Amino acid sequence: YSSGIPYLGIHADAGNSDVIACESAEAFEEGWTALKGLGLTQPNTFSPDGSVTYATTTNPELEGCRVHAIDTATGEVIWCQSYDSTVALGAVEVDSAGDLYFTTEGSVYSLKADGQLRWQVAVLDGEEVDQPWGVHFTPEGHLATVTSSGMVYLIERATGDVLSQLSIPDAFGFVAPRGLELNLDI
Repeated sequence: YSSGIPYLGIHADAGNSDVIACESAEAFEEGWTALKGLGLTQPNTFSPDGSVTYATTTNPELEGCRVHAIDTATGEVIWCQSYDSTVALGAVEVDSAGDLYFTTEGSVYSLKADGQLRWQVAVLDGEEVDQPWGVHFTPEGHLATVTSSGMVYLIERATGDVLSQLSIPDAFGFVAPRGLELNLDI
């Protein structure tokens, strides 16, 4: 970017100071540690009141927990559940009501704050299971996700009903590169 253009993502503030005032890790005192031995590949998210943080993880155990709710004051695991290993490819998103949303290969899930299932919706590319890549909230209050094959889903947050679908390859002629078909197990 040219000099004098206030682009906050690069220059940190409207004055282009290139500085973000913050304390580094050395200034913090560790209060607790959780989820030892598990890989945290995506950002954790928080409940509306900040008392719980939610995380998706890898787990070396086939049936081990991969979605976790952790007390932010104590670091204690409140609950955890096992899902397909692909859950670690996305973060848990939390709405203002405290409901949780995340994806795994072939599904979009919503849980209550206590970990109980609200709904699950299958995500397919024709007859084949497809990998959705995280969820996003729309301005209208719905949920959106896009899959590895380029299918966009608009989902009703309260019920899990699929409101609309759009195939990016069909609509715009995009073709996924062959390199995405690696079948890696994280």
